[in-house]
Amino acid sequence: MTVEFLLAAALLVGFTLLSLLRPWRRFGTGTTNSAREINAHLYRDQLAELDRDRVAGTLGAADHAQSHAELGRRLLEDTAAAESRASAIPSMRTTSLLIALLVPLLAGSLYLGLGQPAALDEGARQGPSPSEAEGVLAALAARLAAKPDDPQGWADLARSYRAMGRLRNAQAAFERIGPELDRDPALLAEYAELLATAANGNVEGKPLAMVERALRLAPDTPLALALAATAASRRNDMPQAMSYWQRLLKQLPPESADAEWVGDQLARIRDAAGGTARATAAPFGSSTSGSTTRSQ
Repeated sequence: MTVEFLLAAALLVGFTLLSLLRPWRRFGTGTTNSAREINAHLYRDQLAELDRDRVAGTLGAADHAQSHAELGRRLLEDTAAAESRASAIPSMRTTSLLIALLVPLLAGSLYLGLGQPAALDEGARQGPSPSEAEGVLAALAARLAAKPDDPQGWADLARSYRAMGRLRNAQAAFERIGPELDRDPALLAEYAELLATAANGNVEGKPLAMVERALRLAPDTPLALALAATAASRRNDMPQAMSYWQRLLKQLPPESADAEWVGDQLARIRDAAGGTARATAAPFGSSTSGSTTRSQ
């Protein structure tokens, strides 16, 4: 993306320079010999323009002849003064050079002042490196150690550790949230999911107790419904599992991957009820379950 942007910017600046310098270049063509040749060249252009207007029918024969004669007289009158006017050519070249230098500099300065130069930095767009992320986590952990009365800070730290796969650190951070944890159904479900993942997908025990509390606080908590359905499937309580999956399905976008996965779980349960297949839930902590977690 950076290369494409720079190429497009260079083409735009080049086109602008071409448009600005064209009149100067055209006027200066043929000036290598003498100022007289410059003068003659200008008149030839004007005569050619008259001829084109005559051919196109925009200039009548009489007007064409009169203009042609007038240009001839002007050419004779100006020839004597042509040498003095030719001395202006070096200044024209200087002007062209200044334009060629100043336009790119001005464009660059405007972009630096009004644009977003940081967007060209590939590293900035890719996010922090693992070492930078570790530094941010270490700084947050140090701040919380100094001022531990910050439930939201501990929750953020726990989620960050969970995202990095550091389950023990995440569990320790969840336990530091305090009473706020028991009042927040989303946090309860996240902590239960962490504990179940650490127990190889076993939701029974403390994780299930936290899930049940989360559902009492907010019956439609998506992650809690997914965990409750998984636990019910593992103990072969298919009617209860179906009830949880159906409640979760109502909250998901119809065309999403999560909705498709939940639909598959319901189909398996129906097949099992019809005797066509043995109902099984996908192991907790799989990538699909993680997708359901993200839809919260």
